[in-house]
Amino acid sequence: MNHHTHLLEGTYNELLVTLSFLIAITAAYASFGLANRVKISRAKFIQFWLISGACTLGIGIWSMHFIAMLAFHLPVDVSYNLWFVLLSILGAITGCYIGLYLIHKQKKSIKALIIAGSFMGAGIVFMHYLGMMAMEPIMISYDPFIVFLSILIAVAASNTALWLGFYSKLNEGKLTVFAKVICSTIMGIAIAGMHYTGMQAASFSGMSMSEHSNGFALNPIYLSVVIVFFIVCLFTAVFLTIFMDRRVQKQEVLKWAFFESALDAILVIDEKRHVLSLNYAAETLFSLKASDVIGSNVVKLLPFYEFSSLQDGRTEHSLLISNREVTVEITVMAVGIEETVEYMLYIRNMTQEREAEKTLIEAKNRYENLFYSSPLAIMVHREEEVVSVNDAMIQLLGVTEDQLVGKSLYDFFSSEQVPDIKKGLKAVKDRKDEPRSPLAQLKMFNALGKELFLEVKSTLIQINGETLFQTVTRDVTEQKKAQESLQYMAFHDMLTDLPNRSMFSSIVEKSIDSAATSGKKLHFLFLDLDRFKQVNDTLGHHAGDQLMLQVVDRMKSCLRNQDVLSRFGGDEFLVLLHDRTDEEVKKICQSLNDCLSTPFVVLSRDVYLGVSIGVSLFPKDGKLLEVLVRHADLAMYEVKKQGRNHYLFYQKEMQVHTTRRMRIEDGLRKAFELGEMELHYQPKVNIQSGHIVGVEALIRWTHAEMGVISPAEFIPIAEETGVIVTLTKWVLKKACHQNKYWQLQGLPPLKMSVNISSVDFGTTDFVDYVLGVLREVELESRYLELEITESVTMKHVEQTIEKLQILKDAGVFISIDDFGSGYSSFSYIQKLPIHTLKIDRSFIKDLDPNTTEVSIVRAIITLAKSLQLSVVAEGVEEVEQVELLHKEKCDEVQGYYFSKPISAEEFYEKFHKIEEKMEFVH
Repeated sequence: MNHHTHLLEGTYNELLVTLSFLIAITAAYASFGLANRVKISRAKFIQFWLISGACTLGIGIWSMHFIAMLAFHLPVDVSYNLWFVLLSILGAITGCYIGLYLIHKQKKSIKALIIAGSFMGAGIVFMHYLGMMAMEPIMISYDPFIVFLSILIAVAASNTALWLGFYSKLNEGKLTVFAKVICSTIMGIAIAGMHYTGMQAASFSGMSMSEHSNGFALNPIYLSVVIVFFIVCLFTAVFLTIFMDRRVQKQEVLKWAFFESALDAILVIDEKRHVLSLNYAAETLFSLKASDVIGSNVVKLLPFYEFSSLQDGRTEHSLLISNREVTVEITVMAVGIEETVEYMLYIRNMTQEREAEKTLIEAKNRYENLFYSSPLAIMVHREEEVVSVNDAMIQLLGVTEDQLVGKSLYDFFSSEQVPDIKKGLKAVKDRKDEPRSPLAQLKMFNALGKELFLEVKSTLIQINGETLFQTVTRDVTEQKKAQESLQYMAFHDMLTDLPNRSMFSSIVEKSIDSAATSGKKLHFLFLDLDRFKQVNDTLGHHAGDQLMLQVVDRMKSCLRNQDVLSRFGGDEFLVLLHDRTDEEVKKICQSLNDCLSTPFVVLSRDVYLGVSIGVSLFPKDGKLLEVLVRHADLAMYEVKKQGRNHYLFYQKEMQVHTTRRMRIEDGLRKAFELGEMELHYQPKVNIQSGHIVGVEALIRWTHAEMGVISPAEFIPIAEETGVIVTLTKWVLKKACHQNKYWQLQGLPPLKMSVNISSVDFGTTDFVDYVLGVLREVELESRYLELEITESVTMKHVEQTIEKLQILKDAGVFISIDDFGSGYSSFSYIQKLPIHTLKIDRSFIKDLDPNTTEVSIVRAIITLAKSLQLSVVAEGVEEVEQVELLHKEKCDEVQGYYFSKPISAEEFYEKFHKIEEKMEFVH
């Protein structure tokens, strides 16, 4: 049959061309998603997902091809041979299946990738050219070079897409969807690129006569319907893929969240003992990165690894990791994965638990050793039932162990103390955050009838899983008695047993507050014995003491019980009278004059005294104790002037004698400008080493007209007027400069002591000024000591402790001066951040082995040592006093025996001569 052909020129519908690209990309996305199910599917579902992926991709490619064919418009009517169409579909699906099967079945390698990509590319090429052959009645010729190029494009693009989809890291972790879009786009470009390249290779010719097809021909309209059906199936596959992606992603997230968040190390190995994966805890345990371990034999991590021994239960082993021994517990679990078996090794680090057990055993042994050998008395008990005691507790209570264990600890205490003990133990049990009681003091009698004062502290402890009380007890009987003795002596006159100045002040302050509220009167009597000094000088101090006791007895007989009689000092007394009229007070004064004028008998001799009495009235003559006492003192001096042995009420005209005081006050304000002030220094000697360890800076004032004025006279005035602040700052700075200068001259470093008054301490900038002076002078803080009186510690206690603590933390030493002579605040002594107690000179001046002063000094030293404080004795004038203080373990001494206060130049010159005086001691 003769045929006549002619070349045909075609055009493209742009909308259909775009649609063909989208269909190719969508098909690739769906196929990759379905094919990837293979990774997470059981063996029996692998073929299903491979076929699903191949069908989706093959039909998608075929749909894209024929949409692109429909987009190509020729000037003749075109139909499509059904058999060629079916063959093209089969070719596309077969090529895709082989490619996907090979990429999953074989190990990941370049060779496997090239083979799989070649089959997939061949399927695309086969589908394309079979689809071209389906066109009727069209004659097609091809440019061989461009055909070859289209084949290369199909194979190269298929390899690239498969590599991105199944080999690269883009297909891992959170980038899965993004990776599929990239792979699908490349695959779509490969399909479209191959198609349009193949179209470019074709030349179309129409037949000059009617040509019959060799099979059934499809009209393009019917073909479009088929394509639409396949597209709907394609999009259904896409949505199915997305839905399954989300489910799988959720499962993967949960799986890895459990895997990575596990506290124990987890290793996954295959049957050949190769590490497949490990979690973060395993990386931390072995101090390795996952990339350094995955693929290697597990023996690298577990050198003792014997698989048969690890499969049965849990085993414990020791490892050497980073030069440290680690104890691990290993549990093995077999997990079936497809046709293979993987093993999960759970590795728990038991190092801390084993060390804790070891530490617990050691602690128990140490506890038992400490418990039984401790010098402190220790008892373990269930509230009241005694469980165990150590030897020190047995000796303390004077009983045997059998008499204690199983008995009630309340048997040793009075019934009045039991409720407080129970309350304290309950507080320990209820205080979960700090199961320890504060230090408490109890009193008891032991089995021998001895009264004991105990300091106890209870703590909750665990023994064999049971919560018990451990009570540590310290016998403070001697310390308590010494403290009580000192406490009593601090507020009472040692000779007469009368309230001293401190106690009198405390009583008066309360009385003034009460009287101010009630409107009642208070009378203050200032009494000075006439001619008492002559008795002392004539008959001696012992006779004077006997006389003083008789005087006190007679005074008491003239007063009521509610009246307060106090020994102010020496032969001076103060009396507080409550709610008396002036006439009643006059009768009392006269009665005192009369009874004290009657002769006393001392050493079988008649002794005659008298008494001069000054009276002041609250609130008429003043509202403060200091003012009332001063005014009564003025009245008493007027009595002295008028002949003594009488009484007078205070009058304002009695202020004449204060002229000197005013001159002193005025002179104080000018003394610094006139250069009348200077510092003298008295050394402090370490009684054990014999070396000078410090000096006390003492101010001296030489007035241009009045001459030398005693500090005892001008210091109180300076405190009252506030000049003391300026005075102290001057002393502090000058003393620190002098100390630094001595160091530069070659003297051994010394502590410079400076006296600080309550007025100084009350200023807001005091602490900053002290630290500022040290910085300015460049003197180390440990070479400065501040001496404060007991009265300072009683004012604004919390603020005082805070300031002292700051200074102590900065390295400055703190000393309590004249201890025992003033406000003996024993309840606060242990709270104060101090270093030293200075024994008042009144206890030293008459120090003798047979006097009561020795007991007082010993008690003070005992108290100080128990509080870990050093002790300084001032006023030492005799070598016997030094020897006695040395025997009593006093730390430092100060007084005229070594040196009186001297100038800085004289101190430098005599430094070594002063130390030589210690050679005569012992």
